[in-house]
Amino acid sequence: MHRGVGGNDIWEWRTDGSRPASAVMTTPFDEEGVRLSPDGRSVSFTSNVSGRHELYVSPFPPSGGQSRVSIGGASAARWSRDGHELFYTGFEGKLMTAPVRPGLPPTFGAPLALFQMPRRWLDFDVDATGRFLAVVPESRPDVQPLTVVVNWTAALDR
Repeated sequence: MHRGVGGNDIWEWRTDGSRPASAVMTTPFDEEGVRLSPDGRSVSFTSNVSGRHELYVSPFPPSGGQSRVSIGGASAARWSRDGHELFYTGFEGKLMTAPVRPGLPPTFGAPLALFQMPRRWLDFDVDATGRFLAVVPESRPDVQPLTVVVNWTAALDR
């Protein structure tokens, strides 16, 4: 991503330095959270083109068309390893999944809520077996327990 004139845009860089960086998708809106599909033929991203961030998928390299996947807001999308599901964080605090039918372009089934996520998830990924891994900050109570030792000087005489 790169901050363009209208917002965050999607750019690509060649790791071998064979070409300069170039914009892949530029709009007057914010595109964020870009992820390539496992087969490299599609890219998922969130955009606020609808007025709030929703999840979209576009062919890669982009050909102008894109499909909206989410309903009700989205962030932090991740592809399943086989490319048949797209997981994302819904704004209702639920981890969502949308089935993917591969093809050019891929098509998507209706999103389904998997479970209510703990409020403190910072990021997540899914492994090849479907197990979710999450980054969760350490929890510390605001009040630490207080221990009072009475008659502690009696232990000094021993």
